[in-house]
Amino acid sequence: MYILSVLVLGTTLLFATGSGLAQEPDSSETPPVRGSAETADAAADSAPEIVAPAAPPVEPIESISEAINKAGRQRMLTQRMAALYLLLNWGLDDPQHLADYEKAVQEFDAALYELNTAGENTPQITEALQRVSSNWQVFKLGNRVDQGEYVPSLVTRVLDKILLQMNEITGMYADLQIP
Repeated sequence: MYILSVLVLGTTLLFATGSGLAQEPDSSETPPVRGSAETADAAADSAPEIVAPAAPPVEPIESISEAINKAGRQRMLTQRMAALYLLLNWGLDDPQHLADYEKAVQEFDAALYELNTAGENTPQITEALQRVSSNWQVFKLGNRVDQGEYVPSLVTRVLDKILLQMNEITGMYADLQIP
């Protein structure tokens, strides 16, 4: 089930080297993981409770086609976030990587809110989006990039789940369009 992890590793290496893999990666050259699962657990324990953030400014989804496009884009954003997260974790602290990462997180958050409030949602889509929202909250607990703490196993696992869930939701929206 680690589809995203494999895709992200290949994509990340392309970003980092500017080309395809010319040779097999050497794990001895990989920097140590920054942060730990214990850090994420401690953050989760210290959080009083998950409170829904204020709704970002959004434009309502007005058609099934728009919902399909937005749900499909969410899949791409999960891959982008994972790739950029791993680059930052590996110590490639290019300010552009951080800016792109933060932008992808904000775009995903806003689009998830838009999808959750879409009038086109069936009860099945609403339930599937609630599962994505739950996983998104787990991602946010492990997302401590601004503090220099990284938990790549948690973040890539959660983003992998979200990718698969958004793929399913995109299909659900597409099925609504079929007469």
